[in-house]
Amino acid sequence: LLSEQAVNPSFDGLSVVFLGTYPSLFRLGLFGHDELGTRRITSPDETVFAFPAVAGDYVAWAELEGNELSVKLYDGATTRQIAAPDTQGSVDVDREGRVVWLREADNGVGFEVIYFDGDQTIQLTHDGLEKEDLAIDDGVVVWRTNFEGTAQISVFDGREIWSPEGFFS
Repeated sequence: LLSEQAVNPSFDGLSVVFLGTYPSLFRLGLFGHDELGTRRITSPDETVFAFPAVAGDYVAWAELEGNELSVKLYDGATTRQIAAPDTQGSVDVDREGRVVWLREADNGVGFEVIYFDGDQTIQLTHDGLEKEDLAIDDGVVVWRTNFEGTAQISVFDGREIWSPEGFFS
């Protein structure tokens, strides 16, 4: 039993991260568990939001700062902020520490896919459409775009975006 009050687990092999309650504080925090045991990743004064993601030694999550969400990355030893407050909350990470998340589009309706390659942040989309089911593995990003009753799967292979126009309807 890792926690009696835990939600939103994510796992990769034997590594698990989850939101758990700090004893006597009644606040959620981010915890990790692997062959070395259970450890606290965030401090009690940080407010973790939404689903954390884990891949190898890396953990990524959205954290509430004021009224905005920012993206954080933990490499097994240190935590750093990789995006200014602008995320929607959906975050994923791969085993090389590359991170992808959704940011609210300028139109206030849809989302844009944002990619951190380990050094720089790149906005992959610029269409302001609804997006979900975001994932990354080995630097390849995939997501679903919803538009006028259709769903389209797009793939970023590290160089360009592949979208099978009209294939999904």
